[in-house]
Amino acid sequence: MNERIGLQLIGIRDLLTTSQGMKDAFTEVAKMGYGLVSAGRGRLPADINVQEVADLIHGLGMKTAHTNVPFETLMDEDGFKQTLEEQKIWDNEYIVIGSLPPCYRTSQEGYRTFVKGLNTLAKKLKDNGQTLLYHNHAQEFRRFADGVRGIDMIVFDSVPELGFQLDTHWIQSGGGDIYWWMRQVKGRLPILHCKDYMIDPDASITDLGLAPKLFAEVGEGNIDWVKVIRVGEEIGVKNYVVEQDETRRHPLESARISFENLDRAMAQA
Repeated sequence: MNERIGLQLIGIRDLLTTSQGMKDAFTEVAKMGYGLVSAGRGRLPADINVQEVADLIHGLGMKTAHTNVPFETLMDEDGFKQTLEEQKIWDNEYIVIGSLPPCYRTSQEGYRTFVKGLNTLAKKLKDNGQTLLYHNHAQEFRRFADGVRGIDMIVFDSVPELGFQLDTHWIQSGGGDIYWWMRQVKGRLPILHCKDYMIDPDASITDLGLAPKLFAEVGEGNIDWVKVIRVGEEIGVKNYVVEQDETRRHPLESARISFENLDRAMAQA
């Protein structure tokens, strides 16, 4: 088991609709060698609670890498308190805001308001022994009229208490340099989201520029994973969490391929 490689549950979400399905899927994930899985209420079946899921994860010898919590939940006082209580059960120190809420995406003022909220939450959570991380997508790389991008505001206008969970695929999709951005948040990137970037392998798509990009298993796309790991080790990444939003194979087969390729890249780095 590699204690530094985790799995984000979105990739196996269709297997997690019942408590038995979750038990079966998590058992297979542990057998593959994953030492970590993501946590959060968003993937819980109706017939299982937080404590039962945590017990299942820990009983299989795995830990939770982080907990996904919406920005709006954390900004609500009752939601904030509930999150802290559940963190005691999940037994990890990282709370991830997985995306920028739509209401902040369309203007610089929206981004500035969002960053103010992030800064407040990051300090408040740090005072409670937790670290807030922000997970990017491609949209943050959109330039406004003066050339400033959302990612610039989130990274460079945020307090040091805010950490990041950069996503390799989405940086590349946004036209960014994965390795450069990793280095910009040195010491603030405890968890890296590992998702490959593939141009559709369908050779029948011959029109220039029309081959769509795909989410791919680690090692199946165009990202240099040995270099990713080398930079990660240089800047202090603690854990590498596989995420694949959509799969062309069975979700567990995709998870297995990503684990094996990422584990191999870590050995080669």
